[in-house]
Amino acid sequence: MNKQDYLYLGCFLNKTASYYKCNPLKADPIRILKDHFEFDEPKGHIEAFNDFCRAALNDHFNWNNGSPGNAAYYGEKLELLIEAAYLIHDKSKKYQLKKRHATAISIQFMPMPLNAAEFNNPLIYFKRFFDYQPLSHWKKTLTALSSACISNFSAAEEVELSDLLESYNRIQKLFYAAWRLLELLEKE
Repeated sequence: MNKQDYLYLGCFLNKTASYYKCNPLKADPIRILKDHFEFDEPKGHIEAFNDFCRAALNDHFNWNNGSPGNAAYYGEKLELLIEAAYLIHDKSKKYQLKKRHATAISIQFMPMPLNAAEFNNPLIYFKRFFDYQPLSHWKKTLTALSSACISNFSAAEEVELSDLLESYNRIQKLFYAAWRLLELLEKE
């Protein structure tokens, strides 16, 4: 990637730049992930994400978790998660993990959406996530979801329903991949 591509990419990392007050290309994505999971593990985030998506898919205002500002804030936190995942994906060599044999999964993480290869090396999933769609697509989808949460229209009016469903499934998996990456990095 040349210098101009990186400058352009920085525009898509606006939440990281805003929250961490730094050049987003030099931000520490592991710190961002740790901040994201500071208060809950993947199951809790998936419950919140389900509420967020339910509100976004209604064609009338349906946010039931406090003020509409909470929905906007949650959307920003999702953007930060995806930006951190992108930074890790972009510099995956820096985050390479030791090869591992399959390990037992704690019951608290069941059902586990990651396959065995992704569980043992979450970087595989990060690559698949951005191979499916680029960062710009994820940002557009999250903007549509966030806007719909606090308004009287459905996100399905802006984004194809099939794309929303696929994005929903992939973001859910991203929670587990990010959590697992932190867990494995702590062990190394």
